[in-house]
Amino acid sequence: LTSVCPGQFGVTYSIAAVTNATSYIWSFPAGTNVTAGNNTNSITVTHSTTAGSYNISVTPTNGCGNAASAT
Repeated sequence: LTSVCPGQFGVTYSIAAVTNATSYIWSFPAGTNVTAGNNTNSITVTHSTTAGSYNISVTPTNGCGNAASAT
């Protein structure tokens, strides 16, 4: 659960690299725009969403499927 303020920019989220992961699928609240690092384990975003607390999750993936999501 992460607190988000509208207009926040340059916010970075990251997780430790997952062995054999070739991509990472991030899930953000509506109104969040990725500005750098799309599909990597470290991503930078701008929030234009309504202020509040939101779940942000990431799912490591590779050619064999998806690993468990982390929130």
